[in-house]
Amino acid sequence: MALVADVVAIRLECWCDVLPEPRRKITSGDASGWILLVAEIPCDPSQWSQSVYPEEEPPGLFVLPPWFSAQSDFAAEGSHFPHNAGKAIASKNTADKTIAKVRRKCSMPSVYSIHNWMRESPKRRPRISDLFQVRCSRTIPNYMDSTTVLDLNWMGRPHSIGAVLFESGGRYAILDPGPASTLETLRAQLLSRGLSVSELETILLTHIHLDHAGATGSLLRENPNLRVFVHSKGAAHLADPSKLLASAGRLWGDDLLRLFGETLPVPEGNIQILEGAETISVGTRKIDVIYTPGHASHHVTYFDAREGVAFAGDTAGIRIENGPYIMPATPPPDIDLAVWEESFAAILERQPSKLFVTHFGYAQNPAQHIENFRERLHLWADITEKALQSSLDVEGALQSFLEQTQAEMLEYLSAADAEQHAFTAGLPLSFLGLARHIRKRSAAAE
Repeated sequence: MALVADVVAIRLECWCDVLPEPRRKITSGDASGWILLVAEIPCDPSQWSQSVYPEEEPPGLFVLPPWFSAQSDFAAEGSHFPHNAGKAIASKNTADKTIAKVRRKCSMPSVYSIHNWMRESPKRRPRISDLFQVRCSRTIPNYMDSTTVLDLNWMGRPHSIGAVLFESGGRYAILDPGPASTLETLRAQLLSRGLSVSELETILLTHIHLDHAGATGSLLRENPNLRVFVHSKGAAHLADPSKLLASAGRLWGDDLLRLFGETLPVPEGNIQILEGAETISVGTRKIDVIYTPGHASHHVTYFDAREGVAFAGDTAGIRIENGPYIMPATPPPDIDLAVWEESFAAILERQPSKLFVTHFGYAQNPAQHIENFRERLHLWADITEKALQSSLDVEGALQSFLEQTQAEMLEYLSAADAEQHAFTAGLPLSFLGLARHIRKRSAAAE
């Protein structure tokens, strides 16, 4: 018994989305399968056309038959549907994966006539070209730029580390892919958007600390064609991470592998050196590079002028979901408050509409955010200096620092949120970084 559905889809060049309930199982006799419904709505309402099946659906309905394969003869007609869209949809799981693919890539330039789809047994399935009367316009699909925050759920903690997926013109880049310990989460996040590591072209690193860049070498093993942008002062440590890992091992001890996974080297041929002031293209997007040391000597910020967003890594501190508390992250060995001030100025000079901080999310009102962060950064430096002066040893100074900073956090945050901030930053490491900075500053003044 065949399954039959009638539909018309119109030419649209704006964007599309999957309907709220896109999976629909159909059954007839012994045959069953999943049909996916995708609504494509043009930007200009005057272009809207009424769908003919089913009548209650929004304009621009498109239905994928269960056996649809974009790599078959239908693709030869010039369609720009995503690879493997709808191929062999026989289960809910496969349908979900196809929906994710369609969400990201379903902009299409083809014109279809009303037609019937029949689901036969595999041996009797008709050719796609026999079913569809396709008149292809050869117009390049108008993919919209998108920026997506990928929560890496580090150590089972949401909103601790966020990677960023840039999409433009069918090209994809990842900013700060995170540590190797969250690779499976990163892959799952990409898959939920219909992507895989092999479809990425670019990695943008704000700096090489393991919570931002540790997964880079592993991603290169999966996709040797990736280009990796990093500041010149960090490039050598990507190619040979032995010194970076030795330093991190002294800070994290036996927890290093558990927290960050295995950090693999990045082939030198894939590394693109940055100094600051460059412009990187991702599809049609232009992303400017700003050198922003202070947290690390090899730190850069990426500025998307079209969106008005400065992707500031750790230069603008830790602020979870635009929350009430902006926390410094000041691990050794490169903390320098003087050059950090210059980095603040360099970011604000671009007049961003908002900031993105890796830990975690977008921060509104950049000027006020940076002013508040600057005050707390210097407050913590003062707490550190006084603790060093008043304590008999470093351990006593650390304990004093922890008590004072945790008490201050609790003025703004719940105990659970304060603990989340402290874990994400590695609060004891912030003391060590500030203490090192203060000693260097004192030595330079003598």
